Amino acid sequence: MLKRHEARHKWIGQERYHITPNGDVFPGVTTILSATKPEREKQALENWRKRVGAKEADKVKKDATERGSRMHNQIEEYLTGLIDFDEITEPIAQSVKPILKHIDETWLIEGNIWHPSGFAGSVDFLGVLDGTPTVIDWKTSRKPKKRAWIDDYFCQVAAYSAGMNRVYQEQGVQIKNATVVIAVEGVSEAQIFRVANNELMSYWEWFQERVEEYKKKVAADEVMNSSTMRSIMRRL
Repeated sequence: MLKRHEARHKWIGQERYHITPNGDVFPGVTTILSATKPEREKQALENWRKRVGAKEADKVKKDATERGSRMHNQIEEYLTGLIDFDEITEPIAQSVKPILKHIDETWLIEGNIWHPSGFAGSVDFLGVLDGTPTVIDWKTSRKPKKRAWIDDYFCQVAAYSAGMNRVYQEQGVQIKNATVVIAVEGVSEAQIFRVANNELMSYWEWFQERVEEYKKKVAADEVMNSSTMRSIMRRL
């Protein structure tokens, strides 16, 4: 197992920022992706929220968070040897059991990473999958996804891979493969989406563009008049 760096965070407004061991204060990968979504996606989400109502939308979000936590907990318990394979009983977690059989080694679980380009985050899993060092991100969903719908997920694992390669470069970590596993409610086997090599690099380049877009958005925001936000941007 690789050394796990402890996470420190600070809240500024509604956003949680990561404090690196060097003292840098960086936004999270998911914060950046959320803030830089195309306007059509933001509008679609807003339209859905209006259609179902704020109460129902909040319930869906809360249920998704709890469902994801239950799955993550059981996966972590299994990978750390706290429970046996047959003891994975959480319904949403059972669907990922087929891919768990293909994990050869576990190097890191919920590992904290950062990158000097200006982001940080927590990686679900790093280890060896089917003989290849791989970053895995576990997701849950109420409905199946198509590959064309999950570009942000690929940007996310590309950023995590780059962060891993930077933080653990002295240990020889060089990740060129990532996998997004989506456990779908009521479906017996999770969806598996792999991205590697040149494709992973393309998503990394796209994510870097979104980091720069995020910085510009923050710089243009009125809250930049506060000394706290100015301090953050100096670190970025």
